[in-house]
Amino acid sequence: MRSAILDGTLQPGECLNDKELQDWLGCSRTPIREALNELARVGLVEMAAQRYTRVADPAALDRTELIQAWTVLIGGLARVALPLFSNAKRSAMADTLQSSSWAGVVQLVDDTCAAFSNKQLRGTCDQATALTHLLVTGTPVAPTQLAALHSAVAEGTTAEILDALDKLFTT
Repeated sequence: MRSAILDGTLQPGECLNDKELQDWLGCSRTPIREALNELARVGLVEMAAQRYTRVADPAALDRTELIQAWTVLIGGLARVALPLFSNAKRSAMADTLQSSSWAGVVQLVDDTCAAFSNKQLRGTCDQATALTHLLVTGTPVAPTQLAALHSAVAEGTTAEILDALDKLFTT
């Protein structure tokens, strides 16, 4: 379900019916409910008991809160991950940002998360990925900010990368 939300198969605001999900995914109600609860925890699904379960709609969410949470999570992940990357890896990551689309930012978050063998950080990575998806959905691309992030990832210090990430959604 997570992949279906992130790739757009399940659209923002779409109602999620347990029975339909069981038929679609070919599993019982228990794993469906567990997955929905986890997706709700990371912000990809909204649930109200006895009322609805639906894919989160980024347009209806408080953007300021999303940006604050994203900045904290990404900043922490970047501080831990960046020292692990070789110059070649940083260059390759920077290249994904040249597309002038949000896909490069999503890939940057995925690459950063992939660097961790620390199982305790997996939940943080899942949350960061979900928040990135929520922020970029329906948001116009900011070419100047993407260019600054590209430069920082390619050649900048950790502080410069964090500054570019911070400005990505706030300017």
